[in-house]
Amino acid sequence: MTGFDVVPVRELPDSSRCKELINVFTNIYKNKPSFCVRVPGRVNLIGEHIDYCGYSVCPMALDQDILVAVSVQNDKKLQLHNTDPKFEDFECEIDNFEISLGEGAPQWYKYFLCGVKGILDTLPNEIETKGLKLVVSGNVPLRAGLSSSSALVSAAALATAHSHGSVNFCSDSITTFENTISTLTNKIKEIEKLTKENLNLRDEVKFLNSRVDTLEQQLRANDVEICGVPFKDNENVLKIVSEIGSAIDLPITE
Repeated sequence: MTGFDVVPVRELPDSSRCKELINVFTNIYKNKPSFCVRVPGRVNLIGEHIDYCGYSVCPMALDQDILVAVSVQNDKKLQLHNTDPKFEDFECEIDNFEISLGEGAPQWYKYFLCGVKGILDTLPNEIETKGLKLVVSGNVPLRAGLSSSSALVSAAALATAHSHGSVNFCSDSITTFENTISTLTNKIKEIEKLTKENLNLRDEVKFLNSRVDTLEQQLRANDVEICGVPFKDNENVLKIVSEIGSAIDLPITE
């Protein structure tokens, strides 16, 4: 069992923001939401902008959050509304949309679509895509390093996953991913061990080669190499060597 095996589903706090969100949803879509999602903003106490590189960080959740009211539909339409009037509404087919980026900052709903697509792309084939009606309310300060966009993407992913009954699937996927990471980690440790042994063997071979060179040089310490003597047919090599020895006052006998 891991911490991801059970995804808790709790009631949202009885706050004025939650009530207002549900009222806005009811006024727009003429029915109450099926459920709501809450994702807090966060601040990195240590390690800003290094978490996505795989390094350790020390984050802390904030009271400010993203709230999403959700209703599951059978028409396969994704209808998105933001309680902040400066953010435009958006609607598309939930199983047929593209996320294109133009110049400048992306529209707010494209962050939401990233979360939706992330879940839809990993759903098992037997799960049928469903339409969603959503209302988003957020009070995480924008462009303040408090992960407002990450909270929006995460809220979209949770809303889509829960709407398609795939929270358990996501948990199983995370568990499988953890097991795969554990296996890869063990293999990496084995490779590191073999690499260290290989380096030790390489150093040992290098030392032995050096030792062989030294021994060969010692064996040839008293050798004399004669160069520059022209070759002749039927010559007596021993006689030539003996004469050279006599010339340098070094008697050489057979």
